[in-house]
Amino acid sequence: MTISSINSFSASSISTSQMSQVQTSATSSSVASTTTAVAQEVFEKLDQLTISTPVAEKGEELEGIQFNIKRLTADEIKKTESDPLFVEAEKYEDGIEAHFQKALELYKQAAKQGNAPAQNRLGIYYTEQKGQDEEGSFEHGIDCFASAAKQGYPSALFNLGVCYGYKSLAWDKAIQYYKLAADRGHDDAQVELGDFYHEGMNGLPKDFEEAARFFKKAADQGNCDAIYRLGEAYKEGEGVPKDLVEANRLFNLAAAKGYGEEDYIASL
Repeated sequence: MTISSINSFSASSISTSQMSQVQTSATSSSVASTTTAVAQEVFEKLDQLTISTPVAEKGEELEGIQFNIKRLTADEIKKTESDPLFVEAEKYEDGIEAHFQKALELYKQAAKQGNAPAQNRLGIYYTEQKGQDEEGSFEHGIDCFASAAKQGYPSALFNLGVCYGYKSLAWDKAIQYYKLAADRGHDDAQVELGDFYHEGMNGLPKDFEEAARFFKKAADQGNCDAIYRLGEAYKEGEGVPKDLVEANRLFNLAAAKGYGEEDYIASL
């Protein structure tokens, strides 16, 4: 799920294309240059999330880098997302008579109390919306993502990956955060990695088997994009045995879940 406008910041994840819009959609060149300058400083802060020595039980080895990031269980994630302030903020945000300023204030209150989903939501708000016209908002958003990521919140880990990939500033580290999020079941991260492996891009080698593996993980969670891409893999025999029956089943399933009709028809 992604954000489409300033009146809808309820998504838990942002995309690489949306991050590029932080600069390109700004109406002032000074805003764009400020965002870029702030980003350079902020990425130095992000590096503080990584450490070089093992941490008892919390450390996680990934491509030679030790991460001090907690691994939340599904029940723990559900509990954080059931926080009364966070739930109330969502009601103001998503209700028939939405009151976004009230929602924002409640998210801020929850975030100050350490609620990871609220911190992540604020990160999206500041980097994707307020970051377009308020100096320092982009940096604030990164700080919010980092606070939630340190608690192991998968969407925040994914969003940090998006931020590292912003303007291709540090794809190696973006991949590391995508993998941390994907390993914790984040379906958008799994789709991104599947795309990267399929195309052999952003520092990852072309590997159809790895691509299909990530698409399968996300498809099993009902991700429409992943279901469609897995269908393509079966259609072409890329990373999986060629199977037109299975491909057609997946294309139909993707269409039933709302995947673009034109893309579906083109694949048949």
